[in-house]
Amino acid sequence: LGIDEQVSVAKTKYEANKKICLQNTGRTDDAVLLSDCSKIPVNGGWLKPLNRGVITSEVGSRWGDYHNALDIGGNAEGTPVYAAAAGKVSGKIYQYRCGGNMLYIDVVVDGKKYTTYYYHLLRFNVNVGDIVDQNTIIGWVGGGSTATSSGGYDQCTFGAHLHYGVANGWFSGTISRSSVIIPPGFPNQYGWRFYARTDYYR
Repeated sequence: LGIDEQVSVAKTKYEANKKICLQNTGRTDDAVLLSDCSKIPVNGGWLKPLNRGVITSEVGSRWGDYHNALDIGGNAEGTPVYAAAAGKVSGKIYQYRCGGNMLYIDVVVDGKKYTTYYYHLLRFNVNVGDIVDQNTIIGWVGGGSTATSSGGYDQCTFGAHLHYGVANGWFSGTISRSSVIIPPGFPNQYGWRFYARTDYYR
């Protein structure tokens, strides 16, 4: 993201966190720690963000660049996307030229902080600051009608799919390459299919 977009994300996240602190503690002075009022739920494990799908692109080098997530195809545009882990929505970016509608969720799994991120959404179903669980529909698969090849705004998609990634640490306006991990429960393997949100790599 450019500097102006990162500043916009940071401002949105700040306002959302301030609102949560006011609701949960009644004040936002220096004596109140943001971590004390964030109410981010703790997870014991991960689920898939879709009920079914196939990996169409892996994490790693691709076309002379670095691809920071798994692309999951095999679903029609408009298919519900779920939170892979419960957490707090920490960022929303609308109609970005490469990624389209992009959503970030701060989560804690097995005591560790992660960011989950979902790109090419057709539209959002949550707002920054919302607390979501693993049954929350956070948006819907896009990438077809939103593609520039179909007259849309997203240059980095050629068909309906979900760009799903996980990174160490909580979202701060950008996802660094060094923080990216293979999403738990998935192999980094082109063509691998799953048929339930509970399917795990075997």
